[in-house]
Amino acid sequence: MVIVQTIFFLLLLTTAITDLAYKKIYNFITIPAMVLGLLGNACFGGWDGLQLSLIGLLVGGGVFFLIFIFGGIGGGDVKLMAAIGALMGYPFIVGAVFYSVLVGGLMAIILMIWRNALWSSVKNISLSLYTAFVPGLERVPLNPENSLPVPYGMAIVLGTLGAWIERYLL
Repeated sequence: MVIVQTIFFLLLLTTAITDLAYKKIYNFITIPAMVLGLLGNACFGGWDGLQLSLIGLLVGGGVFFLIFIFGGIGGGDVKLMAAIGALMGYPFIVGAVFYSVLVGGLMAIILMIWRNALWSSVKNISLSLYTAFVPGLERVPLNPENSLPVPYGMAIVLGTLGAWIERYLL
Protein backbone atom coordinates (compact mmCIF):
# COMPACT_ATOMS: atom_id res chain seq x y z
CA MET A 1 0.00 0.00 0.00
CA VAL A 2 2.99 2.33 0.41
CA ILE A 3 3.28 2.47 -3.39
CA VAL A 4 -0.35 3.55 -3.80
CA GLN A 5 0.01 6.17 -1.04
CA THR A 6 3.18 7.51 -2.71
CA ILE A 7 1.39 7.84 -6.05
CA PHE A 8 -1.49 9.55 -4.21
CA PHE A 9 0.80 12.19 -2.70
CA LEU A 10 2.67 12.69 -5.98
CA LEU A 11 -0.69 13.21 -7.70
CA LEU A 12 -1.71 15.85 -5.14
CA LEU A 13 1.65 17.65 -5.31
CA THR A 14 1.79 17.66 -9.11
CA THR A 15 -1.81 18.83 -9.36
CA ALA A 16 -1.25 21.67 -6.89
CA ILE A 17 1.73 22.88 -8.92
CA THR A 18 0.09 22.66 -12.35
CA ASP A 19 -3.22 24.12 -11.20
CA LEU A 20 -1.58 27.13 -9.58
CA ALA A 21 1.04 27.70 -12.28
CA TYR A 22 -0.95 26.90 -15.45
CA LYS A 23 -4.57 26.62 -14.30
CA LYS A 24 -4.58 23.09 -15.77
CA ILE A 25 -4.91 19.55 -14.52
CA TYR A 26 -3.36 17.36 -17.18
CA ASN A 27 -4.70 14.07 -18.50
CA PHE A 28 -1.16 12.67 -18.61
CA ILE A 29 -1.20 12.95 -14.82
CA THR A 30 -4.76 11.90 -13.93
CA ILE A 31 -5.35 9.02 -16.36
CA PRO A 32 -2.23 7.04 -15.33
CA ALA A 33 -3.09 7.72 -11.67
CA MET A 34 -6.52 6.13 -12.24
CA VAL A 35 -4.98 3.07 -13.88
CA LEU A 36 -2.25 2.75 -11.23
CA GLY A 37 -4.87 3.12 -8.49
CA LEU A 38 -7.00 0.32 -9.90
CA LEU A 39 -4.00 -1.95 -10.56
CA GLY A 40 -2.27 -1.19 -7.26
CA ASN A 41 -5.38 -1.82 -5.20
CA ALA A 42 -6.08 -5.02 -7.14
CA CYS A 43 -2.50 -6.25 -6.56
CA PHE A 44 -2.39 -5.38 -2.86
CA GLY A 45 -6.05 -5.91 -1.97
CA GLY A 46 -7.23 -8.55 -4.41
CA TRP A 47 -10.79 -8.51 -5.68
CA ASP A 48 -11.98 -6.47 -2.68
CA GLY A 49 -9.27 -3.88 -3.26
CA LEU A 50 -10.22 -3.58 -6.92
CA GLN A 51 -13.92 -3.22 -6.05
CA LEU A 52 -13.28 -0.48 -3.48
CA SER A 53 -10.96 1.29 -5.92
CA LEU A 54 -13.52 1.13 -8.74
CA ILE A 55 -16.32 2.36 -6.46
CA GLY A 56 -14.04 5.21 -5.33
CA LEU A 57 -13.32 6.14 -8.95
CA LEU A 58 -17.03 6.12 -9.83
CA VAL A 59 -18.16 8.03 -6.74
CA GLY A 60 -15.44 10.69 -6.97
CA GLY A 61 -15.72 11.13 -10.71
CA GLY A 62 -19.52 10.85 -10.68
CA VAL A 63 -20.17 13.52 -8.05
CA PHE A 64 -17.77 15.94 -9.71
CA PHE A 65 -19.19 15.12 -13.17
CA LEU A 66 -22.56 16.40 -11.96
CA ILE A 67 -20.91 19.67 -10.91
CA PHE A 68 -19.11 19.77 -14.28
CA ILE A 69 -22.42 19.43 -16.18
CA PHE A 70 -23.63 22.68 -14.62
CA GLY A 71 -20.40 24.47 -15.53
CA GLY A 72 -19.09 24.70 -11.98
CA ILE A 73 -15.72 23.01 -12.64
CA GLY A 74 -13.55 21.79 -15.48
CA GLY A 75 -13.03 18.28 -16.80
CA GLY A 76 -9.59 18.04 -15.21
CA ASP A 77 -11.19 18.44 -11.78
CA VAL A 78 -13.53 15.51 -12.54
CA LYS A 79 -10.64 13.29 -13.61
CA LEU A 80 -8.57 14.34 -10.60
CA MET A 81 -11.30 13.31 -8.18
CA ALA A 82 -11.79 10.04 -10.10
CA ALA A 83 -8.04 9.38 -9.81
CA ILE A 84 -8.12 10.08 -6.07
CA GLY A 85 -11.04 7.67 -5.77
CA ALA A 86 -9.17 4.99 -7.72
CA LEU A 87 -6.07 5.38 -5.55
CA MET A 88 -7.68 5.68 -2.13
CA GLY A 89 -10.93 3.81 -2.74
CA TYR A 90 -14.24 3.84 -1.00
CA PRO A 91 -15.08 5.04 1.69
CA PHE A 92 -12.11 7.48 1.69
CA ILE A 93 -13.46 9.27 -1.38
CA VAL A 94 -16.64 10.28 0.47
CA GLY A 95 -14.64 12.40 2.93
CA ALA A 96 -12.43 13.74 0.13
CA VAL A 97 -15.49 14.85 -1.86
CA PHE A 98 -17.07 16.45 1.22
CA TYR A 99 -13.95 18.39 2.23
CA SER A 100 -13.12 19.36 -1.36
CA VAL A 101 -16.58 20.83 -1.90
CA LEU A 102 -16.35 22.62 1.45
CA VAL A 103 -12.90 24.08 0.70
CA GLY A 104 -13.95 25.01 -2.84
CA GLY A 105 -17.04 26.80 -1.57
CA LEU A 106 -15.02 28.72 1.01
CA MET A 107 -12.43 29.67 -1.62
CA ALA A 108 -15.18 30.90 -3.95
CA ILE A 109 -16.87 32.98 -1.26
CA ILE A 110 -13.56 34.52 -0.18
CA LEU A 111 -12.69 35.36 -3.81
CA MET A 112 -16.13 36.88 -4.41
CA ILE A 113 -15.86 39.06 -1.32
CA TRP A 114 -12.24 40.00 -2.15
CA ARG A 115 -13.16 41.07 -5.69
CA ASN A 116 -16.44 42.72 -4.67
CA ALA A 117 -18.42 40.31 -6.84
CA LEU A 118 -20.48 38.44 -4.28
CA TRP A 119 -23.89 39.76 -5.31
CA SER A 120 -23.39 39.39 -9.08
CA SER A 121 -22.05 35.85 -8.60
CA VAL A 122 -24.99 34.84 -6.37
CA LYS A 123 -27.46 36.19 -8.97
CA ASN A 124 -25.62 34.38 -11.77
CA ILE A 125 -25.60 31.02 -9.95
CA SER A 126 -29.19 31.39 -8.72
CA LEU A 127 -30.57 32.13 -12.19
CA SER A 128 -28.70 29.22 -13.73
CA LEU A 129 -29.87 26.77 -11.04
CA TYR A 130 -33.45 28.07 -11.14
CA THR A 131 -33.79 27.62 -14.90
CA ALA A 132 -32.11 24.21 -14.74
CA PHE A 133 -34.62 22.77 -12.28
CA VAL A 134 -37.92 24.50 -13.08
CA PRO A 135 -39.77 22.60 -15.81
CA GLY A 136 -40.68 24.54 -18.94
CA LEU A 137 -38.02 27.23 -18.58
CA GLU A 138 -35.21 27.62 -21.05
CA ARG A 139 -31.95 26.87 -19.25
CA VAL A 140 -29.74 29.90 -18.67
CA PRO A 141 -26.10 28.82 -18.46
CA LEU A 142 -23.63 30.39 -16.06
CA ASN A 143 -22.44 33.70 -17.44
CA PRO A 144 -18.62 33.62 -17.52
CA GLU A 145 -18.47 37.43 -17.20
CA ASN A 146 -20.24 37.18 -13.85
CA SER A 147 -18.21 34.22 -12.61
CA LEU A 148 -14.88 34.19 -10.87
CA PRO A 149 -12.58 31.31 -11.72
CA VAL A 150 -11.51 29.36 -8.66
CA PRO A 151 -8.44 27.11 -8.90
CA TYR A 152 -10.60 24.14 -7.98
CA GLY A 153 -7.74 21.68 -8.29
CA MET A 154 -6.25 23.38 -5.24
CA ALA A 155 -9.56 23.01 -3.40
CA ILE A 156 -9.53 19.30 -4.23
CA VAL A 157 -5.93 18.94 -3.06
CA LEU A 158 -6.60 20.75 0.23
CA GLY A 159 -9.90 18.98 0.85
CA THR A 160 -8.37 15.60 0.09
CA LEU A 161 -5.46 16.30 2.42
CA GLY A 162 -8.00 17.18 5.10
CA ALA A 163 -9.75 13.85 4.55
CA TRP A 164 -6.40 12.02 4.70
CA ILE A 165 -5.43 13.76 7.94
CA GLU A 166 -8.81 12.95 9.49
CA ARG A 167 -8.60 9.29 8.45
CA TYR A 168 -4.96 8.52 9.13
CA LEU A 169 -3.72 10.99 11.72
CA LEU A 170 -6.67 11.78 14.00
